[in-house]
Amino acid sequence: MIYFFNKSFSIILLIVFLFSCGRNSTKVPLRFAEISFSTSGNWIFIKLRINNSDSLNFIIDSGVDETIINKRTAELLNCKFDKKANFSGALGSDSVCFSENNTIEVGNLKIDSIILGQVPLENLEQTFGVTIDGFIGEALFKRYVVNIDFEKERIQLFLDEKNFIQKDSLFSIDLKIISKVPVIKTEFIINNFDTMFGRFMVDLGYRNSIAFNTPFVNKNNLIAKIDNYYSFNATGILAEGKSYMARLKSFILGNQNLNNITYMVSLSSSGTLSTDEYDGIIGMDVLTRFSSVCFDYRNNKMYLGKYIYIADSIYSDVNCSGLELKKLANSSIIINAVYNNSPAIEVGLKKGDELIYIKGTSVNSLELTEVKKILREKGKTIDIQVKRGYKNLNFKLNLRELI
Repeated sequence: MIYFFNKSFSIILLIVFLFSCGRNSTKVPLRFAEISFSTSGNWIFIKLRINNSDSLNFIIDSGVDETIINKRTAELLNCKFDKKANFSGALGSDSVCFSENNTIEVGNLKIDSIILGQVPLENLEQTFGVTIDGFIGEALFKRYVVNIDFEKERIQLFLDEKNFIQKDSLFSIDLKIISKVPVIKTEFIINNFDTMFGRFMVDLGYRNSIAFNTPFVNKNNLIAKIDNYYSFNATGILAEGKSYMARLKSFILGNQNLNNITYMVSLSSSGTLSTDEYDGIIGMDVLTRFSSVCFDYRNNKMYLGKYIYIADSIYSDVNCSGLELKKLANSSIIINAVYNNSPAIEVGLKKGDELIYIKGTSVNSLELTEVKKILREKGKTIDIQVKRGYKNLNFKLNLRELI
């Protein structure tokens, strides 16, 4: 009798336990992988390995349709780049070498049959002062539901949307996959003109807020509608291109009306910014105003977390100096361009000047991103020293927003 009772009781406990586990499992999303990330220069960096390589520094980029690897990095890997195909960056297109049937390991995931495009990225590294081994995009987004949590700096990859139960508390937006990239529809107002509508690629690889493609710019005569702007050379993966930076009166994303955000007008004749498949790009300066963004390609959905943006009272979201800087291979920082009607040109700074000190600190002890951040301290007057030829020259920059 005692033996029978204990056996029955054990069976009952087992049934209760299994039932309890089944109930609890519906409350916890089944993550296929969770990856930590870091940000630098408004890019999302993750660590991954290719064909059992050492850890590599890759940017998550929903705007690239193939996985791109820096040519310098590719030369260190056991990859055979024996095929050529056309590749389009934001500002240019070119024929690049490709390698097939590679394996990527990220977190506890192992992804096979990866195509790698070999592209030199040194110009990007020098312009933004970061090490870039490559860009990964569609290889992840087409296989998984990808949730990017900006607050926790975590990326969750789910096999399908049924495991991503957080979506019920997020704002849902319909998206369409065009040429392997996610595109949504929205509305906006430029200055005091009528409301306009457009299709925008959601691009984690675009560091700024909004960009308008050349066909849309020309069709709607956007240049004539800009009343306050500055011009500059935008830097992309394959090329640079003349562009204009200004501010939008209003831009709608999800349930938020974003006011006074920056936008870039492109005049590029090649690359993704020259396409008419969509009208522009939504970038990281907009997406990071939300706690998270999730892409579900299979069900044509994008989800936005809560709006968390607080305006920075110290640092501007636009150039305040009129300087474009570049960090060379020898770690020196040089002035690559000086904008018209800017504090830099007013005091006599010139292209080619080498930056030595900023606010009394040697630039040798600073990252390029830190130097650029100092130069966005709106309303501040800062001391800088440059080397021009054999002379060291001192300047005072009165920083102000250029738009």
